[in-house]
Amino acid sequence: MPLRNIAQTLMHLGRNDEAITAYREALAADPTFAIGYVNLALCLSRAQKHDEAVATLAAFTRTVPETAENAYYRGYIAQQLNLTEQARQAYRRALELDPSRKTRNRRSRRWVVPDNDDAR
Repeated sequence: MPLRNIAQTLMHLGRNDEAITAYREALAADPTFAIGYVNLALCLSRAQKHDEAVATLAAFTRTVPETAENAYYRGYIAQQLNLTEQARQAYRRALELDPSRKTRNRRSRRWVVPDNDDAR
């Protein structure tokens, strides 16, 4: 089983310390593994390792190509870490990169334009 699948399984089982190790190994093997940064940051946050989670967000921003999906993920991580302005900026960027995308845009719009009727 690929390491990324093992990491995801460990995360879903609530085995955060093991998942953190597995995600770090998976990212070392493939630094473009975008969802790996997201899940690693979430595991770190759950383990009360907020500085490491913020560092993971920064590494994600530096390493992974900018796409609408990755901007959305950056917003999601920032939101989970209570980094409100960073979340807004990332969600705004996701909408700029692909305004027609429907799957993730409700959350993005809600953060960027809170009274927008489309956000409801």
